[in-house]
Amino acid sequence: MANAPNWAATDRFDIEAKADGTPTSDQIYLMMQSLLLDRFKIAAHRETRELQGYALVTVKDGALGSLLRPSALDCRCLGGKRPA
Repeated sequence: MANAPNWAATDRFDIEAKADGTPTSDQIYLMMQSLLLDRFKIAAHRETRELQGYALVTVKDGALGSLLRPSALDCRCLGGKRPA
């Protein structure tokens, strides 16, 4: 989170909300943006950046190297997707 205040990396809040119907991802984003602005006075916007990165992939389907172990953490909360 670029330019976020220091407390944004350490403080945690539970937000419980319900939406009517089945909102799309874009609608959920807009609702969350509105909530953050209203409750926390935080303005947000989407920004696309092109960055360098690495992809760690297996050579053989499902085979890990001898020193690799699956993570015990639930990485989905960090934005990653856990393999099935």
